[in-house]
Amino acid sequence: MSYHDRRLRRAERPRASEDVEHPEPSARPDVADLLALQRTAGNQAVIARLMLDQATNQVKIPQSYADRKVRWDGTKQDSTAGERRVADVVAVKPGLEHFKEGLGVPHVAGVTTVADAALGLEGARTSDSSKQKGLGGRFKEAAVDHHRLLQHTSGEKTATLADATITPVMAPEDFLPEAPDLPAAGVRVDSTRKEFEQQAAQQGSKKKGKNDARALPTYWEFMCVLIALLTVEGVDCEKATAAADNKKPGSMLEAVQALHDEYMRRRVPLQYDDSSARRKVMGEWGYSMHFAGRSGWKELPGRVTLAPGKYIFDIKGHTVAVDVLQAIGPKTKIDKESDFFTCHSDSKNYDKNEFLEQVHYIWKK
Repeated sequence: MSYHDRRLRRAERPRASEDVEHPEPSARPDVADLLALQRTAGNQAVIARLMLDQATNQVKIPQSYADRKVRWDGTKQDSTAGERRVADVVAVKPGLEHFKEGLGVPHVAGVTTVADAALGLEGARTSDSSKQKGLGGRFKEAAVDHHRLLQHTSGEKTATLADATITPVMAPEDFLPEAPDLPAAGVRVDSTRKEFEQQAAQQGSKKKGKNDARALPTYWEFMCVLIALLTVEGVDCEKATAAADNKKPGSMLEAVQALHDEYMRRRVPLQYDDSSARRKVMGEWGYSMHFAGRSGWKELPGRVTLAPGKYIFDIKGHTVAVDVLQAIGPKTKIDKESDFFTCHSDSKNYDKNEFLEQVHYIWKK
């Protein structure tokens, strides 16, 4: 759960492209028109970000993003599928629809691949003609980032800080779905996973009166998104109560079971554990994406501003409710993660040290 990395929960089916880091391009474009942006933003690197023209709903992606590879069989990511360029996947449905969801925008009319340097020309047109403090810095921090979308209108200059709309977006590995893996409605969410049922039966028959099947992987391992939401909202929150036929759940298990059944009974079951469904699930609960990227916990200052409060973090392999204990800003120094963050994982769902994994997404209500 890339938030939620399903790949880690299924060690039996690793993927070659798993969590590949995509380094930022460093070559300088020899383009005179880019100097205006460089003077404003102090940017001495190739501009490499996604850009949405709000006038035409056309998205421009840098070549470095377009050439990223995913294993895609036309409907889902799969370790046995051939590698395909992201640009080819998002050029047609259903990839284009997933791309739109990953960007968090309602309409995408088309996708165009642009050389990194040429994309910088569009950035130059959005440079700060009024020299307002702060705007250049905001462009600079988003300049080389595949996790941010600059929304602009062609032919118009961005003259104020408020006009610079830069939003966090999901990586292709996260907005493209994998094969469904959740059980049907009515199946206990703490029961042994289907692929281990035969092994569970064999274990149960070995020792009369002793069933060791509980040690086998269960669906509870897939429940971290719901656990995180309920940790923040409460097991008897309105959504959980409604899902339980208006009876307040008395425990985390009851609340998760009720929500699972509700999601799986929909006309199109919602695979809430898949990162491709993350925006939809979080949106229904009133959460929006506050950060997107790949960051160590100590490196979050300078990449995101966090006020004290309750958040939901997607880290590699897990989703967890997090209390931010102190304000975090550009100049904050984090020596000890526990001084700034308290994680609320269910030990039966996740028993590792969250601080050892990278933060992929942060959600805030």
